[in-house]
Amino acid sequence: CFVKEAKKGDLPKFFTLLRECVPKLAPATIPNALQDPLEFLNDIELDAPLARSHLAQIVGELITLNVIQMDILTKNSPDYFREESKAATFACKVLKSMKDRDPTPEDIAIVESLKTEKDGDATAQELIAAAVL
Repeated sequence: CFVKEAKKGDLPKFFTLLRECVPKLAPATIPNALQDPLEFLNDIELDAPLARSHLAQIVGELITLNVIQMDILTKNSPDYFREESKAATFACKVLKSMKDRDPTPEDIAIVESLKTEKDGDATAQELIAAAVL
């Protein structure tokens, strides 16, 4: 719900709350909690145009906090997200949100594996460079 309703200025406040709450959560709850937002991202985005950017930044923050790994987008994400929700572009936004971290070869491989026909012939590096939050 936060992803849908949040304004740009709300994210720093949310990240403060997230940093406080994450240590108190069971590790398995985070990947499970991301399932619905990822699966329904296209639908959510119709009503909330910033949802994709906000969710990408939240996932990036969770990766930065070492709660999840980037491969959650390939190993523990809904099929619909990977096949129909511009998952490669989303992964690029996640990477772009982590300003203090350069994409690793593993990150690039993840973006490459998420590409579909909709992404055209662009390489993973080109998609990452073109990503905008």
